Amino acid sequence: MPRASTVAALALGAVVASFAQSSSANGAFPNAGQVLVDPTDPLRVWVNTSYGFVLSSDGGATFHLLCNEGIGYSSLFHAHAAVTPTGAMFLGVPDGLVVGRGDMCGFTHAPDLDGYFVVDVSVDPEGRAVAVGVPVDGGRARAFRSDDDLATWSQIGGQLPADFTPHTIDQAPGNPDVVYVSGLIDSEPDYGVVARTLNGGGQWASFDVPGSDTSDYTPFIAAVDPFDASRLYVRLGGAPGRLLVSQDAGATYDLALELPGFMYAFRLTPDGTSAYVGSDASGLHRLDTETFALEDLAPIQARCVTLDGDRVIACGNEAVDGFSVGVSTDGGSTFSSFLRLACIEGVLPCPAGSPIEATCTPEWPATEALLHAGGECELPSEGGAGGAGPATSSTGGGGAGQGGQSDSGAASSVGGAGASGSDDDGDGDDGCSCRVGADKAAPWPLIAAVFVFASRRRSRRPTPCR
Repeated sequence: MPRASTVAALALGAVVASFAQSSSANGAFPNAGQVLVDPTDPLRVWVNTSYGFVLSSDGGATFHLLCNEGIGYSSLFHAHAAVTPTGAMFLGVPDGLVVGRGDMCGFTHAPDLDGYFVVDVSVDPEGRAVAVGVPVDGGRARAFRSDDDLATWSQIGGQLPADFTPHTIDQAPGNPDVVYVSGLIDSEPDYGVVARTLNGGGQWASFDVPGSDTSDYTPFIAAVDPFDASRLYVRLGGAPGRLLVSQDAGATYDLALELPGFMYAFRLTPDGTSAYVGSDASGLHRLDTETFALEDLAPIQARCVTLDGDRVIACGNEAVDGFSVGVSTDGGSTFSSFLRLACIEGVLPCPAGSPIEATCTPEWPATEALLHAGGECELPSEGGAGGAGPATSSTGGGGAGQGGQSDSGAASSVGGAGASGSDDDGDGDDGCSCRVGADKAAPWPLIAAVFVFASRRRSRRPTPCR
């Protein structure tokens, strides 16, 4: 990648990815890339999609849309979200971080992070939240923490490495002083690194990630072992999909798994002894994290995976799998439909004049036509994602079924980040940047503006020391 500001690189990546996958440009199929379950109410489930967030407050009986613009970001950008133990949903956006609480009819900005392009967020079971962002006016990336349910944010130590474009952030569940940030160093060619602090930001160190010497194989933090803060899982973007594991806090890595296609889905079990992992070409699998033996599960085009008690919730390719989100009560061997596009009834009911009502309602006719939505669909089997419905979908079996292409990386999460993605996601690597309106013009002015911004930054930026 040519030398350019990190902000310009992030913005350009978001714009180009969005344009390449725009529904109005090439009919890219709408998709889901992240599932979040409210820790305070298992009937409340968010699905992060390429056209906004879809919310069900009744275990899958009904679904309503929160459009991107109503939350506070453009459909040109895919935001990665997390949910705190109190049920607050928060996500990074190009001009900061926004938080939704209660009825979700309006989101507020976190003042401490205004002026930052917040790339990724995460939260641990105790409610300690972390975020990583880049100053929008230039400068090096920084990590932040909130310990008061998102009310205030403080920087975690000093700045991250020079010329570093962050992609994902996570913290050790049992040790909040250990924080990891993955991303790319702006070089020729780019190469991936993981920056880490072991003492709450007192010192940051960065280490190269093997096999990530091109932006096609960007490293994304998949998980940190819940009982060993030094055991780190890193997923590489690109195909074939590769999973790396580090036993020494990111200093060195071993190849743990390689799958055909893009490895979009990863979720570590609460005890850390196994993980659910999936790709768009090999289906969903269960991985033994000690022996790395692989067990084939449902042959779905797994774009994300989330664990909620005894339920396995996965994003699929609706055109192939029959659902955008499916739920399994037999450990991932079979899935029943939880969300299909036609099930979305409309915009989330909100008071007149609220951000969601005022912004999303005028857009709904175009979105409804794109999704063929309207609420006319079969309800999920007994209880849907809120109960133990039978896994009756034809998407099942124990074989390693083959699939076509899908997209995600956005880390799926029960209240936090994971599988990150974002897809980028991860995040990002999610590919969830599909524009909803077929009548919107291509964003070439924005692309041009980003290039101009990058050029101006280059012209006054000194050659960095390494």
